[in-house]
Amino acid sequence: MVEYETRLNYVLPRYKDPVICTYDLSKFPASLVMDIMRTHPVVIIAASFRRIRSSFPPDQFLLELQERRSVRKSAGMSN
Repeated sequence: MVEYETRLNYVLPRYKDPVICTYDLSKFPASLVMDIMRTHPVVIIAASFRRIRSSFPPDQFLLELQERRSVRKSAGMSN
């Protein structure tokens, strides 16, 4: 899901239409929600807009996701 949200940043700037990604925060772990928020330059929380200072360019964030997968895969192989 985080990779999908990140890759949307390549497509959405081509269009003028606003896009709102909605999530039921009670259904996702906090770590996933934080990663998703990092892919967005602006988020709405409790009806207020928040600029995300730590949003990352898609290429940089996708590289981080790939590195995480690699670490998890390595850890799983050593068990």
